[in-house]
Amino acid sequence: MGENVENYPKLVKKMTQDGHVVGSHTYSHVQLTKLSIKEAEDEITKANEIIYKSCGIYPTFVRPPYGSWSDTLEKKTNMRSVLWTIDPLDWKVLDKDQVVRHVVSNAKDGSIILLHDIYKTSVEAALEIVDELTKKGYKFATIEELQID
Repeated sequence: MGENVENYPKLVKKMTQDGHVVGSHTYSHVQLTKLSIKEAEDEITKANEIIYKSCGIYPTFVRPPYGSWSDTLEKKTNMRSVLWTIDPLDWKVLDKDQVVRHVVSNAKDGSIILLHDIYKTSVEAALEIVDELTKKGYKFATIEELQID
């Protein structure tokens, strides 16, 4: 989110230097389809400008809050939306083991996992998920490497 990038610009720069793909999640985590097209564009543009100032890269991907996106926004912003295929509701259950079980049991090639790093249980779950899925032979890729359609 753009407002978080404002607070941690060095972290975003380090992420890009380490090879991570940084996408937009709007400036303030609003449901884009409840806004006018102009307001939604402004939310995304504001976030993109802040991201650019922190790391020198304009994001090409957007993970719209609540999965709320439209073809009109895609055309207007020229950004590709990234949605998820596995949602363990980590923000709701706040239970590391339950999140791990859900993700590991539902993972398949090309899965995109939705997790929220603002919760300690989700961060702990993510680390365990990586270990468990790696043991099962899965490899992790950036969204660019997945070449989503």
